[in-house]
Formats: sequence, structure tokens, C-alpha cells
Amino acid sequence: MRRMIAGALGVLMLALALAGCADSRENIDQTGNVPAPSAQAHVFGSSENWLSRSVSLYFYNQDRTNLVSVVREVQYSESKSLAEAAVEWLLGGPEYQPEIQPSPSATAAADQGVVDSGFLAVVPEDVKLLGIEQSENVVLVNLNSAFKNLSPKEQFAARLAITNTLTVSSEEIQWVGIFVEGVLYEGDAVEPMGLMSKTNRTLEEAWREHSMEVEEQQEMLSTERTYTRQVTLPLFFKDINGAYLLIEPRSVQLTNNRVENVKIVISELRKGPIDPTRMTSVLPSQLTLLGAPTFGEGENVTQVTLNFSSHFNTVVQGTSSSDALVLGSVVESLCACFPDLNAIAIQVEGKPIASIPEKNFTEGLMEKTDFSGLVGDTVLLYFAHPSMNSLVPVTRAMSQTGMRYMIQRLEQIMLGPLQGESAEATPIFQEGETEAIFESVTVEGDLALVNLSDSFYEECQSLSEVQERMLVYSIVNTLTEMPTIRRVQFFRAGQSIDKLSGYLYMTTPFMRNPGIIKEGS
Repeated sequence: MRRMIAGALGVLMLALALAGCADSRENIDQTGNVPAPSAQAHVFGSSENWLSRSVSLYFYNQDRTNLVSVVREVQYSESKSLAEAAVEWLLGGPEYQPEIQPSPSATAAADQGVVDSGFLAVVPEDVKLLGIEQSENVVLVNLNSAFKNLSPKEQFAARLAITNTLTVSSEEIQWVGIFVEGVLYEGDAVEPMGLMSKTNRTLEEAWREHSMEVEEQQEMLSTERTYTRQVTLPLFFKDINGAYLLIEPRSVQLTNNRVENVKIVISELRKGPIDPTRMTSVLPSQLTLLGAPTFGEGENVTQVTLNFSSHFNTVVQGTSSSDALVLGSVVESLCACFPDLNAIAIQVEGKPIASIPEKNFTEGLMEKTDFSGLVGDTVLLYFAHPSMNSLVPVTRAMSQTGMRYMIQRLEQIMLGPLQGESAEATPIFQEGETEAIFESVTVEGDLALVNLSDSFYEECQSLSEVQERMLVYSIVNTLTEMPTIRRVQFFRAGQSIDKLSGYLYMTTPFMRNPGIIKEGS
């Protein structure tokens, strides 16, 4: 079983550690007395944790001349992201109620925000959400084909409503792209328009500007004149641990030449990410394109063929699982940048890449869906500093599904720091732990109930005061990174505890402790 990392700490170090860490607790009342334990009964290990968050949904006003925001209390579970739930509520219209009802308390909170009947849905009821891809501060929304039945102006209004709903309601989201049946869709635009961001303009003002830009694109094509414009595109890079692809929004200058624009995107991927502490490039700097990318049309397929120099073989050898990250970086980026593009053929010195380990590409064509499972997102975890007097925040990529589950975030702490992460982060546990540490993590409002296993609780009895403090607040600060969680309470096999190793009072909830986080981290 893992053993808590021990260190012979002097009395002076211990005093400094305790004095330097602000203890943000609600365990002590204003008189300094410890309140009596709550008699509230808790239910542990439920299949779904339901969360609730205020979301600004954007609907048409009565005459459909503008979009207006209405605040609803949106419920969502760990199996569904807030972005996914918010878009479903938006598409459902002002009177929408989810088919699967959350707990009675969450439903009651939702009823307080019932929308007035003076607002209109931005899409007809046959427009449905197929999925959400969220990474870093970018959300890619995938709708069904019914979206194409709307007029260009209606499509634009819906895209704007989705963008404002997501970016206004969540500080983590700044950029939005819209796909239809898995393919980037930008309506009547000829060339990439880029990701959308929040706007304070009226619908008419935004539509007028969009229309002028589309007209300019079409005019330039007809006259064969060249012009440039700045757009924000989603580029996919490998996370520093080499496990997932992450999205970086990048401002790029494009032309009205589609072939040149493909070259520009490949060049930007080769340059690598802006923040090398979070992501890394998958393409070698010496890589070149042999000849111009060629576009082709087939039945329900718009494809582009890329022919790379032999340097591509240094990163894709056909024998490694990391090959998928390299190909996925290229395919995901191009398909998310160019409207209506849904397949990529990649060659090396004229030889097509038809397969990688555990994956064959039909007719050598790679699609976005071939790599969607590789797109992750990042979370902030907290590990002990080597001095054991503070916590070090570490950014780590996880699967888009896994990061939503609180228990999986805590399991990441137990793995310790990974190669490439902060050199100042120290594992809280040594290798060798095989038994379950957390039986469950259950949510009640803004409170996370962390249910420790019997074996782990017993293991904690030998912790020193500093070790106990590091353990408790690594868990508390990691969980309170989630927007809906403000407090954390600990239990043992479903029963309340008054101590862990005897130094911290454990009966009532802990709040986030910013004072224990290392300065400058």
C-alpha cells in the first residue's frame, strides 16, 4: 500500500508551514468554538451527481429582430457537460424542460427561473444537438442536418445565440464553432470565417457585418483578386504528457485562396503552440509539403490531399499508438478550420498512409470522427511542494468525459506528478497503492462529500500534522476548482468522521484554502 511521503521536519519548518497557510474553514465559529456535528443524513454512491448553474440563454424577442438573454437554472449531471446541457436547453426553446429530471431539490431550483412566454426559440424543434467537443476555452457544437433548412439569416442568428449562451454563461468558454453532422458549417461563407466569440452588438448589426464580409469573399472570387483577413482558428496540439489533443485558438491571417490557406494552417501547426508548458507540436520543424494541397469532390465527400516530405516518417512510423495523435492533429485542425471539408488524405513522398495500429482508413481517407476520442481538456490538480509547506497547482489533460467526474480528478492526484509537469510538484503518495482510496464522491448543492475507504482511512492514521494538511487541502482545492463546488466534507465508508490523523477537525465542511497555494504558481 502506498505510504505517505515522510520527511523529518524540524519544529521551525512546522511552525512556518502552519503560520503561512490561511485555513479557510467554516469549522470554527466566531467565538472560536467548534459547532456540533450536523445531523443531516447523506446518500452516498448515487449513479449520477446532479449539478446546477445559472445560464443566460439567448432567444428571439417577440418580433425576431434581436436576441435577448434569459437566465435559467440549468441542471446537468457528471455524464453531461454544462455546455452540452446549456445548448440543449437553448435549442429546446423558452419552455424547455429536460426529459430526465434531476433530484427534487434541483428541479425546484429550476422552477424558480421559468421563462416568460414573450420570447421565441431560435431554431425549430427538429434541430437537435448531436454532440459537444470542448477543449481549453473552445467549444465545437455539432448539430443535425435540420439546421441547414434554416435561411442564412436564421442560421446566423442561431449560431450567435449558441455562442453568446456559452461564452456569457461560462468563463471557461471564449470561442465557439458550429458543425452540422460532424462537418464545419459556416452557412453561405466561401472561405473560413473562424471561431465565433461573444458580441454585444444587436442581431441586425452583427448580421449586416457578416453579410458584408460574405459578399466581399464572393466578389474577390469572381474577380480573382487577392485579399487577406484575420480570423481565429482552432488548432489541435498534443498535451505535454502525450495523451490527448488540446485545442488552441489562434489568430491567423488568411487569403481568399483555399490552397494557400491549407498551407498556412500546416505552417501554424509546425510552429507549435503558443504556450509550450501546456501543449507541444507533433510536426517536425523541417517538414515540408511536396507540391500544393489538392482538393477533390466525391459522393458526400469534400477532401484534400497532402503530400509531406520524408520528415513525416520521424513522427508517424506505423507502429506506435502516438501515430494517432500526429495524424489527429492535422486532420482535426483542417476539418475544424475549413467549412464543408470532411476528409483528409495524407501521403509521405507520394505513398498514402492507409492505416495505423488498430485503425484502418477507408480508401485512405481520414475523417474528424476517426480522432474525436483523442480530444481532451485540462484540469487543475494540487500537489505538495517538496518543502511540504504549500501546494503546487499542476495543469493536466484528461478525457472530456473523465474530467467531469470528481472521483476521477481525485484519482489523478493519487497518480502523482507526471513527466513534463512542474518540477516543484511532489507526489503525495509513493507507488504501490492498489486498494480503493475513494469509495465515492457525492454532490449536495455546492458541497462535495468525499467518502474514503476503510483501508485508506486507516492508512491516514499515521500522518503527521503537515502531511494531513497537505492531503486534505490537495483534495479540497482540486475539487473547488469545479465552478459548482465551494465546500468539501470527508466521510469514512459513509459515516462522518471527526478526525483523520488527529490534527484537523473533520466533522464539518472545508472551504477552499487559497493561502496554501505556492505564490507565483
